[in-house]
Amino acid sequence: MINGGTKAAQRVLRLGRRTTALGAAYLAVVAAVLVLEALLGLRYLIVSFMAAGLLTLIAGGPLAVRVNNTAAELAEESGVAARTEAWFPVTFLCGLIAVGGLGGVVSQVRDDIVLRTRTSAVIDECRGGSAKGGTCSYHWTVGGRTYDADNGRVKGLPRGAEVAVRYDPGDPSYVLPASGGTVPEWLVGGGALLFGAVGVVSGAIGEGRAHRAYFAQVRAVAAGEG
Repeated sequence: MINGGTKAAQRVLRLGRRTTALGAAYLAVVAAVLVLEALLGLRYLIVSFMAAGLLTLIAGGPLAVRVNNTAAELAEESGVAARTEAWFPVTFLCGLIAVGGLGGVVSQVRDDIVLRTRTSAVIDECRGGSAKGGTCSYHWTVGGRTYDADNGRVKGLPRGAEVAVRYDPGDPSYVLPASGGTVPEWLVGGGALLFGAVGVVSGAIGEGRAHRAYFAQVRAVAAGEG
């Protein structure tokens, strides 16, 4: 074993600790932000989740290049083959999906608890019929003030038709259909949470095995035993 291999192994060990800590911390921060937005009733979950994914690419890209280069250098110096799965890429991706699903589920639970007061909204116009992509615009009045919005969960109704909606008395500017309006959101959020959670468990098992095997070899090289 040569000194270059020892130094490369030490760099890989440092990167391994750093990337694991950064990945876990990043997921925790994203989860906290999304859950807080959901609890506060903010309507930016999709935007925030997309921003989190974009930031992963921007910040994670250079880190991934550095990891690959260091692992390749170690492989060249010591013969320890680089293993991409040892860095938990699938586990992290599934964790990010699960966090997004969690935010969606919390948002739905919050809406079901808070949006309890009912009123009627009047259809102004519907576009696209009942097909996918169709939407209706409607208006409603609370406390003498009129609000309006578009809603893709209300479709194919004639102008002037009334739709039962529910709202928060503290913020009547946002409404949801009183019945049948939350199923798609539960399916999307709950499905993402379930898929992500299963992926995290299976990824942690498979990639964890690769991680332990790979870094056992790296530690041996770093200690001068390779």
